[in-house]
Amino acid sequence: MTLKLLLLLVFLSQLGSAQEVYVGNRPFEGPTSDRGSELKVGVRELAEALELDLQEQEGLLVVDGSEVPDGASTGVVVQGVVLEVAPGAEGPMVNLKRFAEAAGLTYRSNSDLGTVDVLASKDKKAGAGGPIVTATEGEP
Repeated sequence: MTLKLLLLLVFLSQLGSAQEVYVGNRPFEGPTSDRGSELKVGVRELAEALELDLQEQEGLLVVDGSEVPDGASTGVVVQGVVLEVAPGAEGPMVNLKRFAEAAGLTYRSNSDLGTVDVLASKDKKAGAGGPIVTATEGEP
């Protein structure tokens, strides 16, 4: 009976854990939390993995010199879009899907494997265009 309870606890803990994240087909080395459309990752680590410049500017984190919209005071600015940041144990975190959409990256979610992959467009460096969002079956 104790073994069954232990296996159940292990299974339930896996359900609540964050998905495996890949950036450019490489494992993401930063902090992650949540799953599906609420998946969040460390802003600084994501910018580093994508080779994007990240600067602090008057309470904002600005990616690749993005234009800061009037009235913006907190969050991360990607291609002129202000995204909400959440506090994390290792620093600010951002919704990965929203970041990918704002930066013009390809976002692929595979619910069967429990993975998410973010890729730069083949013709562009990350952040050099409009949104390109693709997904596999079962994406939230």
